[in-house]
Amino acid sequence: MTGWLLLFLGWSVASCAVVKDEYLAKAVGHASQTDVRATLGTPTLMRPGEQRGGIRWIYRENGSLHLPPTRDRQKNSDCIEYQLGFDPLDILREWVKTPC
Repeated sequence: MTGWLLLFLGWSVASCAVVKDEYLAKAVGHASQTDVRATLGTPTLMRPGEQRGGIRWIYRENGSLHLPPTRDRQKNSDCIEYQLGFDPLDILREWVKTPC
């Protein structure tokens, strides 16, 4: 029974990531920070972006848990990080998905 539960949980996490990927791909160029927050929730971390006046949001997930980024955390195939870049007008301009 435990094996089936783990398989289901793994599938659930993977399907959630696909939904996020599809949303972000369609949202670039027009979704506001408010739109993204309404869909993805509160980011794990926010920091100044590369564009002047912009901001970068980071979502870090390990399975269904949101984990704060740390330098000590080892890269883990279950951990996914989404980095979203917003321009000074709070519009999503770019995103990238990487393992943590």
